[in-house]
Amino acid sequence: GYKIGLTLDGGRKANDRHRRGRRGESTYDVVVAAADLLRNNDADWGILAVIDTRNNARTVLNSLASHKPKSISLLLPHANHSVQPADDPAAYGHWLNEAFDWYLEQEKKDFIVIPEFESLIKVLLGGRSNRESVANRDSQELFILPNGRYQRVDTIKSTEPGAVSTIRDIFRDPVDRL
Repeated sequence: GYKIGLTLDGGRKANDRHRRGRRGESTYDVVVAAADLLRNNDADWGILAVIDTRNNARTVLNSLASHKPKSISLLLPHANHSVQPADDPAAYGHWLNEAFDWYLEQEKKDFIVIPEFESLIKVLLGGRSNRESVANRDSQELFILPNGRYQRVDTIKSTEPGAVSTIRDIFRDPVDRL
């Protein structure tokens, strides 16, 4: 009954700009192998991608869609009033506009859900959001880091150092006992 999110920010170049291993090596091939494993085992999984406006939205989405996830979550980089986003905020709007056009142009048979767009549409039509980042929904997510540590929802990461940290991990605290 679990849904699995795999972090991948686009093709090799887009992904490796921010997602390097401990020794600075590419993580792309390892993540793609994980995507293949999830897809080939019929897992309920999706991709989490942090937006980098230096990457073309359509190129990123086409790359991510090639892995056949059930969803692609588009996440804004962590920022707040004290720590401003790296790019001009309008650049994120333009990027998301291009991504929304891609989303609407998808073929029905290969349709991939983008939860942020689904939530915005639901809220605009009077419904309730299914995302904590849209319209005050409580988080239902638990994140497992590569080292096995559990982490709280990522959207609070920019509030203060350690805000998402927990003392639990998969080795001492199995998910089915939380």
